[in-house]
Amino acid sequence: MNDRRAKLGVIIPSANTAMEPELYKMAPPGVSIHFSRVRLSEDTEEQILAMINYVPRAAEDLKHAGVDVVAFGCTAGSFIKGLGYDTTIIDIIERSCKIQATTTSTAIIEAFKEMNIKKVSVVTPYEDWLNQKLMKFIEGNGFKVLKISGLGIIRNIADVDPENIYRLAKEGHDPESCGVFISCTDFRAVGILDELEQDLKKPVISSNQATMWMMLKMAGFKTPIKGFGALMTKL
Repeated sequence: MNDRRAKLGVIIPSANTAMEPELYKMAPPGVSIHFSRVRLSEDTEEQILAMINYVPRAAEDLKHAGVDVVAFGCTAGSFIKGLGYDTTIIDIIERSCKIQATTTSTAIIEAFKEMNIKKVSVVTPYEDWLNQKLMKFIEGNGFKVLKISGLGIIRNIADVDPENIYRLAKEGHDPESCGVFISCTDFRAVGILDELEQDLKKPVISSNQATMWMMLKMAGFKTPIKGFGALMTKL
């Protein structure tokens, strides 16, 4: 699909206000992004688990837009039930709309592989219980989490200033790690990725960056994108 228009479809939590503008910011010419929302007002276990109930309808709605790929754009929502839950969501989407699909958690694992990140430092907005589930998901996929730090917030995550995310990433960075992962699609991190990589001298992955990279790859887009971390140049 190089040099022709690509349509990307994304299912996002209803309270998320960061993913749309961040994906638009990274979108190359000729690529449009179309969104469908599923109910989530705060990151409680009950609400995150319930998101799956709304996925089939959201996927069917995106089919009407004729998108080339559908991503489930919630990190926690795609690892909340542990190893393999992301592939369960992919199956549900693909059965519902007959379009190739991915999830943010799936994209993160593929990004780690692409950037050869075997040991990682992780920063999140999450409470500790959710951080522990994230760590189990990452390690269950064959990577080592050396350090994980969270802000302990469950709502209005997009209100966190990118400068604070930058500071959290530096403070939560283990020097022995091969890279840093900034989790949550409602965390406004794509604007700090280049600077953080230059500062830490290693790759930095964010949920929105990894999701965009994965969707573009699946859509056959092969033009490197600069300004949003080294991962986006791997197209």
